[in-house]
Amino acid sequence: MKGCVLVVASEEGFRAGLTARLRQDGYRVVDAADQVEAMGLLDAQPVDAVVWHCVANDGWGWILLDHVRGLPQPPPVILLVPKGQVEHGIEGMRRGAFDDLLIPFAWESLKEKVAAALRAARTAAKKKKTGRPSGEEAAAAEASAEAASPEKGRRSPESSRSKAVKKGRSKAKEGESEA
Repeated sequence: MKGCVLVVASEEGFRAGLTARLRQDGYRVVDAADQVEAMGLLDAQPVDAVVWHCVANDGWGWILLDHVRGLPQPPPVILLVPKGQVEHGIEGMRRGAFDDLLIPFAWESLKEKVAAALRAARTAAKKKKTGRPSGEEAAAAEASAEAASPEKGRRSPESSRSKAVKKGRSKAKEGESEA
């Protein structure tokens, strides 16, 4: 098994279709019709990722994302956002969703996002367990620190400003000596 995915969708046919396809792809799948049912499942069993068909008018707001963030090991949440509700997807991302996907979507796109979410969950679990970043994270942090280093041919803002001030003073002195 590739991992456990929780599918949350109020439309039964849509939920059943997602569940069947994910199972075909080797995932263990649990499903919920709404956010409240999903929170109960999340409290009862750990899942590796959540695929949530979120709609702006479901009446519950963002309680599922808030609940997920409060879990000891929060699974990544992928939002399936109906076309025309892009702002809803943006708000979900601001509130901590892992990724979003506009409906209609290509199945391959969702497969890629679920796989990426599971990789992210495994990395987060390893990091939490060891207290150290993964090799990729450590390399990225090192590269970022190196790029920001003033010793690598980059000037810090202070050194540039100091040179400009000195240059301005010397030009002022030149002007005094010429007068």
